[in-house]
Amino acid sequence: MHRRIALTMIVLLLGVGAAWAADQQDEPDNNEPAPAEPGHRSGTFDFGVYADAGKALRVYDMGRLNAALAPAGVSPFTGMIDDWNFELNAVAPRYTLFGVTGGFWRQFTGGSPAKAEASGWEILARYGLATLPTSIAQVFPTVGIGYASRTLELSGNMAKLSIEQLRKRGSEDLREQGMVLEAGVRVDLMSAWPRTGPAAFLAVQSLTVGWQGVPVSSGWLNGSTHVGLPDPFSNALFARFNIGFGGGVRRKTAE
Repeated sequence: MHRRIALTMIVLLLGVGAAWAADQQDEPDNNEPAPAEPGHRSGTFDFGVYADAGKALRVYDMGRLNAALAPAGVSPFTGMIDDWNFELNAVAPRYTLFGVTGGFWRQFTGGSPAKAEASGWEILARYGLATLPTSIAQVFPTVGIGYASRTLELSGNMAKLSIEQLRKRGSEDLREQGMVLEAGVRVDLMSAWPRTGPAAFLAVQSLTVGWQGVPVSSGWLNGSTHVGLPDPFSNALFARFNIGFGGGVRRKTAE
């Protein structure tokens, strides 16, 4: 009798254990990783647009222009022009950069009996291909092409210049314009927040060094008349530093 009761209890316990084990196999294990789902790249971004602004230092050879203006007592131009510049850039990190950029500057000189002021502006389209990309820095060799305009303002006693096209006293605005070309190497330091998600806020610091020139120029014009002053703006070396902000997007990773 006792043996029969013991066997019955064992059979019941085995049945309950088997049922519990089967039920546990049907429920998901919370400790197992969930199946991978498609998401967005983390850290960097795939495409961005940002605006920036900053200062550039350009070094021109003003020797010939200073020599031409010296007889009128004009103080020499330094040849080192610092400008304000701005950019609107579209960038695909690790691939390419395209932007529209402009800049403006003004330099004053004294002198007696005449003085001079020089000013200018330009606007360019710039294109670059990424080399040596990292998750933080992008290096872009760049080329640019655009339009430049310069103005030379003379005032005072200009009779000592012995230039027939200029009035002897008063003031004259001489202008030149032409095609501007640029070649340089640009380094962008890019930060994106948040580190994950479909969109990011961008902060960018850029440093560019290179050459800029005006190979095709109208020369100095007094109205429509050419003035016999040398062109000092044919070539320049420059260094440019800008800071900017914008937005970027991240593509989804493959499933």
